Amino acid sequence: LSAMPRHKRGRSSPRSATVDVLPSPRTSSPTLPGGMDARRFLRDYWQKRPLLIRAACPGIHSLLNRADLFALARDATVESRLVLEQAGDYPWQVQHGPFSAAQLRRLPNTHWSLLVQGVNFHRPRAAALLEEFSVIPNWRVDDLMVSYAVDHGSVGPHLDSYDVFLLQAAGQRRWRISNRVYGESDLVPDLDLRILGNFKHSRTWLLKPGDMLYLPPGVAHHGIAVGESITCSIGFRAPSNTELLGAWLDSGNIEETRLNDPNLGLQSHSGEITAQQRRQLRRLIRSALPNDANLDRWLGRHLTNLPASVPPPALGPALTAPAFLARLKRGDLLVRTTPCRTAFFIAGNGRAHLFINGAEFELPARSVALATQVTGPGRVQWNPRNDATSRREGAVLFALHRAGLLRFQD
Repeated sequence: LSAMPRHKRGRSSPRSATVDVLPSPRTSSPTLPGGMDARRFLRDYWQKRPLLIRAACPGIHSLLNRADLFALARDATVESRLVLEQAGDYPWQVQHGPFSAAQLRRLPNTHWSLLVQGVNFHRPRAAALLEEFSVIPNWRVDDLMVSYAVDHGSVGPHLDSYDVFLLQAAGQRRWRISNRVYGESDLVPDLDLRILGNFKHSRTWLLKPGDMLYLPPGVAHHGIAVGESITCSIGFRAPSNTELLGAWLDSGNIEETRLNDPNLGLQSHSGEITAQQRRQLRRLIRSALPNDANLDRWLGRHLTNLPASVPPPALGPALTAPAFLARLKRGDLLVRTTPCRTAFFIAGNGRAHLFINGAEFELPARSVALATQVTGPGRVQWNPRNDATSRREGAVLFALHRAGLLRFQD
């Protein structure tokens, strides 16, 4: 279990923990929340060094409150955890939800945190917050985890194997950051969390509502609530080769092939794996992977799958195809439903392959603009034309509507 619990494992290369502070300038090019130029951020900070942005999201306090998070923690379809530094059966005990209202009422006044995972899959306003980070590719976004902590609440000093933006939504949290290199030998043994036992910080920052701290992988950090605190953690996926290979093997798309060697000859030494046999076995392993085109399509489906614990969007009343198209022709706007993960790619033939929640839709070569709308921030506005491309686009949009993935804006 990671100390800031997500779905990552393993070590990462520690980065420099020298923190820059941005006073929120505004530019006309794509920006992060707070106004930093996106190109500058990706060039100078992404996976390189931390960055503190003051007043990045001034209105963030209205996103979620304590009651909202407690309600989510009582929901069996939501992943939630309690971290009890002192009040558990042992130090740093982790308890998994759902939690009853009585359990939450009995918690002490200090030294615990409630972590609610995947809030963007359950609350449209939380999903909209992630659109503020659209300078990072969709498929890299993991989820929005929200932490509610009482005074001195913490998950301990730790390091993560993924990029994260820590956005203070309510109250205050003091972050301590280290520029030291830590490894597995620095972890305290026999704890539920991967906590560093000899953490020594080099910088300290007090984050107030709207402030945001970016941390690349491998930077050790420790956040401690000052009074009641709500912190949004926007985490990013960095799949490993073992994760992707494991997912591919689990997908059931492999046609099993066994070694076939009818021309096996007599060997000088029966204990030898000959060069020819090694070539055969290497080919056998590689045959488990599809060609590049099919692998790309599988990646699109895999990377947009919802977590197993998250139910798909509820199917609301769907219009008939003529009524649906009539509303689009009037200029009505479509919005994505919650939960939703989207991506697309352009194949070698120019066609756009659109992926939503693990489903794939193929669009004509002239439909790239529609794919960017469906997968990008904001709403979808479609102007039909009287041609085959437009008919195909309309059919895909209608299929997404029927599947509960797109609805008309209220």
